[in-house]
Amino acid sequence: MGFQCYPTRIIRYLTQTRQSGGQPVIILTKADLAPDYNLLLAEVTQIIPDVPVHAICNHTGLGMNELDPYLMPDKTVVFLGMSGVGKSSLLNALIEQDVMKVQAIREVDSRGRHTTTHRQLFMLPSGTMVIH
Repeated sequence: MGFQCYPTRIIRYLTQTRQSGGQPVIILTKADLAPDYNLLLAEVTQIIPDVPVHAICNHTGLGMNELDPYLMPDKTVVFLGMSGVGKSSLLNALIEQDVMKVQAIREVDSRGRHTTTHRQLFMLPSGTMVIH
């Protein structure tokens, strides 16, 4: 989720993930927009203590290496999240090219914009498959 935390939405996505048999991992995107992303990390970890939580920033590379254990060859990951939270930007950063269209955040409220209109399967350089 972009650095505006919505615990009830996170819990909904966790429920979907667990019901599918998947292993949930929470990735808080756009860490560069948070005054103190460590505070938000602590909040989410306290609310949902049994799920790994990572803060990242595609632009600066902050935390991106923490995702490596989840991006192994022959694994498939699915990006779930609200519109505009940075799923497409994350995919572009991981695949190291612009495969998904992204838009700048809105100046008025620093929120992302809905851009993606379909689901697609991508292969990362690591061999991980990503459904976006």
